[in-house]
Amino acid sequence: MFEAILLVLGGFILLGGGGEGLVSGAVSLADRLKIPPLIIGLTIIAFGTSAPELMVSIQAAFQGQPDIAIGNIIGSNISNMLLVLGVSALIQPIIVQGKELTRDGVFMMLVTLGFCFIAFYGDITRPIAAGMVGLIVLYTVYLYRQGDDDHVEQEVTENLLAGASIMTSLVFVVLGTAAVVWGADLLVKGAVILAMEFGVSEGVIGLTVVAIGTSLPELVISILAAWRGQAALAVGNIVGSNIYNILLILGLTGLVHPIEIAADFLTMDIWVLLGVSGVTIYLLSYQQGISRLFGGLFLASYIIYIALLFGA
Repeated sequence: MFEAILLVLGGFILLGGGGEGLVSGAVSLADRLKIPPLIIGLTIIAFGTSAPELMVSIQAAFQGQPDIAIGNIIGSNISNMLLVLGVSALIQPIIVQGKELTRDGVFMMLVTLGFCFIAFYGDITRPIAAGMVGLIVLYTVYLYRQGDDDHVEQEVTENLLAGASIMTSLVFVVLGTAAVVWGADLLVKGAVILAMEFGVSEGVIGLTVVAIGTSLPELVISILAAWRGQAALAVGNIVGSNIYNILLILGLTGLVHPIEIAADFLTMDIWVLLGVSGVTIYLLSYQQGISRLFGGLFLASYIIYIALLFGA
């Protein structure tokens, strides 16, 4: 048990620190090479912040634990909405406006529906995975053409290593990548041991421990954004993360190693993901935000969901 906890904690630390180093180094390197901020924001930052989920899912798939890979994504998206947005709304009510959010929210809902359809009627084969990756590429190109330069400029600046040379940036990229890969390996190994110790399925561990661990960057970013009154950044971070988790992470993982979706996920977790996504998009699109009341309800719902998982 103690060994498993150390592995999980070590994985969390390496994923968090490695992801931060990877993103900062890559952004600074791209800035030094005079790559436009919009390209940096839509590719390097988006991909870099998804690195923990990607490495964990690929490691799990290769080690013969597809339930951890699938549970990681389903659990991360649920925790992004119920936990991250719930805590953020309790700190500061989230008030948002703008057609961009509605557009991205609708796309997130469509992507979630598509994933649920795949979960019920098949597994993530390489052709399906290729289609998912192709769709996220098309979506990124579309965002580039519709791009908000001011928002992306701010995002790039926040992730920039001040005064870093090309060599320093490269060191951050290499060390960050190594830390993320190592952290993913430790987290998956620790999660498997915990599942055996507690007598629960690997899917439950993926939905909870692993999902929360890989969602920590989103939690920190959204809480800080809410605290500063930057509601659009907090929400945009979550909506974008959920889209990339499904299309990019599962897509790339499926290309490397096809993923079988266990029937256990179809009894409750897929429905929770679908329902929470619908409620979140409704509140953001038609109620222009999430009040403290709904923030509290989100957080309470997440606690109940976790309790049900371990009680099942």
